[in-house]
Amino acid sequence: AHRGLAQAYLMLDMAALAIDHLERASVLVGGIDREVTRKRAQFECDVMTGLALVSIGRLNDADKYVRAAAKQRDDILTLTGDAWLPGLADLALGSFHTMKGFSSRSQERTEKGITMLRAAVRHFDTARLEILSYRLSDPAPANPSGCACALCLLPAFGRCD
Repeated sequence: AHRGLAQAYLMLDMAALAIDHLERASVLVGGIDREVTRKRAQFECDVMTGLALVSIGRLNDADKYVRAAAKQRDDILTLTGDAWLPGLADLALGSFHTMKGFSSRSQERTEKGITMLRAAVRHFDTARLEILSYRLSDPAPANPSGCACALCLLPAFGRCD
């Protein structure tokens, strides 16, 4: 239930409210008996916590969670068979690197993050997860470039090309 509430808050761009529920969910993960369910729950908690912390600018805290999600990326697909889960790890790690690169003025790290975000969009498209792909590539009315890329919608990054 806490993961579900956290996910709803993240989808509503209310990341700060999601963090409390994610902390509670992480505590409860250890009590899950079934290994597949426990590992998936931990993966989801790591991804969402990393995304929430990146969203509110707590990049040093986010580092631990996005790296944990990235470590589990390939195993979670093999374990669960859910095609959308690896894309979430790419999304979390890409968001982290993009924001970390921007905050440290590192063009190389920013580009690494953007590449990972593009991989996440491709992954969601390939897995036919239109809602996730659309959320990342939805053009905002204020986007003067007309590009449908989510990266162009972030003023800090300018244009993707």
